[in-house]
Amino acid sequence: MSSVLIGGVDTNQAQLAYALRLFAEHPEQWDRLTRDPSLVPAAVDEVLRFEPIAPFMARLVAEELTVHDVVFPAGTVLFACALTANHDLEVLEEPNRFDISADRGDAKLLTFGAGLHFCPGAALARAELEEALGFLAERVTTFELAGPPRYDTPSGVYGLLELPLRFETATVGARP
Repeated sequence: MSSVLIGGVDTNQAQLAYALRLFAEHPEQWDRLTRDPSLVPAAVDEVLRFEPIAPFMARLVAEELTVHDVVFPAGTVLFACALTANHDLEVLEEPNRFDISADRGDAKLLTFGAGLHFCPGAALARAELEEALGFLAERVTTFELAGPPRYDTPSGVYGLLELPLRFETATVGARP
């Protein structure tokens, strides 16, 4: 039960903090989002693709496995890196550019895992991030880092301990 609670709270809080940091570092993207709220789902996808808060996933090999002529015996611990997979030059154009309006084609986002190990809370996580970014995009015109972010250790959820921001608010519905 604690895994479900942690997975449903800590991860989304951490991913939202990363989203705000990314938009503070890319103010032109925030401006684009505030002017076109229809980009909220694409913005969530781009945040999740660009910098997942769970960049590594450990898996235990149950039976001998061969991948590209490399043999992994049963019992081997493998680490899959969603961050690297989401930045694959062979799959995406300009994968190291944060752009909420980029056409990423049909590239599969691996932030939530895949197959049998796909995150059961992925749809809820997306919905919560969409609500949060949509809410903020209506109310915050600009924001910037007010100091350096302080990161947690990258074991499990790689969150932020501090994210100092300075922002300006708008009257709801005042943006064109």
